[in-house]
Amino acid sequence: MGPASSRPNHRSAVLALLLGAGCGGTSAAETRWLSLMAEIRSKYPEVPHRNTEQVRTALAAAEPPIVLDTRRADEFAVSHLAGARNVPSGSDLVAALGTTPKDRRILVYCSVGYRSAAAARVLRAAGFTAVENYLGSIFAWANDGLPLIGPDGPTRQVHPYDSHWGELLRPELRAR
Repeated sequence: MGPASSRPNHRSAVLALLLGAGCGGTSAAETRWLSLMAEIRSKYPEVPHRNTEQVRTALAAAEPPIVLDTRRADEFAVSHLAGARNVPSGSDLVAALGTTPKDRRILVYCSVGYRSAAAARVLRAAGFTAVENYLGSIFAWANDGLPLIGPDGPTRQVHPYDSHWGELLRPELRAR
């Protein structure tokens, strides 16, 4: 599935955000999210991007994708999606996949989708044909109240990466 086929879903996500904002317009955070999503799509047009609903569907499938969390180890240690493997950006992503078939579905995520989009580009260039980026990534997942796994089991806390990016994560979800 190429980038062109995922564009209608992006329009749907934008429309949902705008409608969800009500008649009062969009908040600064929503505007920042929309701008960031457009920037990631523009910088990585060859990477198929998936929204939260598409990721939920994929993870519930009979054969879910391999899920790679491309955040740093300290971020992963706070929380991650169930079943995710930590393969930080900058590490040898291809080696981490070992003998994984090149056509195996792989979903990559990070905090918001930027580092994971870069990782998806690397994997696609290495011949992996079914790599998808989770646009919005763990921040969108947590902001939607979906389950996360921490060191002691289920958690709602997420590593905010830094103060700038952490503003995209609801305050009560930011790990201290």
